[in-house]
Amino acid sequence: MAVIVTVEIPGGTREQYEEVMRQFEGVDWFPADGLVAHAAGPDGDGGWKVVDFWDSEE
Repeated sequence: MAVIVTVEIPGGTREQYEEVMRQFEGVDWFPADGLVAHAAGPDGDGGWKVVDFWDSEE
């Protein structure tokens, strides 16, 4: 069964998100197997939201 995981980061910024994503560059496990889609952006309340769609809970 597919799973959607949503992470809300109050006060989070684009710069913080981009730094985390930069740190993931070049690691062999990223993106992890099973990740179907990834989206991130401002949440409209001054924070940041990340949404991942996985093919299963595993």
